[in-house]
Amino acid sequence: MIKFQWWKIVFIYATCLIGLVVALPNALTPDQRDALPSWFPKKTVNLGLDLQGGSHLVLEVDLDTAIRRSYDNLEDEVRSLLRKEGFHYRDMLSKGINGISFLAFKPDEVAAIKTLLGTNLREAQISEENGTFSIALTPERLTEMQVHAVDQTLEILRMRVDEFGVAEPVIQREGVNRVIIELPGIEDPARAKGIIGRTAQLNFHMVDESTSVEEALRVGAPAGSAIFYEQAPEGQELPIVLRKRPAISGENLAQARSGFDQHGSPAVNITFDNRGTLKFADLTRENVGKRMAIVLDGVVYSAPVLREPILGGSAEITGSFTVKEAEDLAMVLRSGALPAPVKIVEERTVGPS
Repeated sequence: MIKFQWWKIVFIYATCLIGLVVALPNALTPDQRDALPSWFPKKTVNLGLDLQGGSHLVLEVDLDTAIRRSYDNLEDEVRSLLRKEGFHYRDMLSKGINGISFLAFKPDEVAAIKTLLGTNLREAQISEENGTFSIALTPERLTEMQVHAVDQTLEILRMRVDEFGVAEPVIQREGVNRVIIELPGIEDPARAKGIIGRTAQLNFHMVDESTSVEEALRVGAPAGSAIFYEQAPEGQELPIVLRKRPAISGENLAQARSGFDQHGSPAVNITFDNRGTLKFADLTRENVGKRMAIVLDGVVYSAPVLREPILGGSAEITGSFTVKEAEDLAMVLRSGALPAPVKIVEERTVGPS
């Protein structure tokens, strides 16, 4: 007969007892766990999607939109270069994901323009025929940009899911432009989808007061402007003419918090970092007496008149929010804007197996 020393038997029983104490909270309800003494272990095992169920989402990153935004930035850079050197051009057009084009107004400036663009646009391919220039990003730059867009999307989605408070989520890349997200035990899948899939592109545009809304609707907006739509409290969409290029974007956003405006309605208060504060101060100082629109994902939330320079780097987004919607908007703004829109291409609700 095998005999164990007494201390080994005590050690085995003590180990089993400690294991039972640590595992006990998993068998109790939340109320029963809260009633346990403060010194008693209360941590439970985080169950994955297969054990407690949840949502399985497959998102696709719209890389074409990311490319078009890159070409919008490239167009601004080309315009700035040409104006700085005093070159004349016309018909600056975007070709979508295929680049931009423009016509040199004076034939004797063609060679100098080609040299200027070749010197400053190292990551672009430049071609010219009869004074018409076509500019496209190199294949290497396009590939690098697409990889960065998906990587940045992954990082921002992780931040949003972390703020949403999901335990043990799975966020991983699939293929070239897809992201898999698994959310175990999610209680409100619709709200989660709204937070995860929102682009949250925040921009500030100046109102184009050179034309009326009626005129713009009848004959089109002036060059460099576009018709946007503002959300009215009654749910209506009111047209407004804005400068197409943002005067300042939300890339320098430092903080966003939900709160209430002076009328007691839910609002989102935003604060810029040091660089954004300086840019915002310059913008408001130069446009006192004019209207500036706050645009989120292409929708105008408000277009107030700038009564005085805003030097503190803060602004307020108001609209027909509920308290929960204001909290969710502040959450996605804090995590940052997605570099490109995402769409849900597959969705499954998984039950515990």
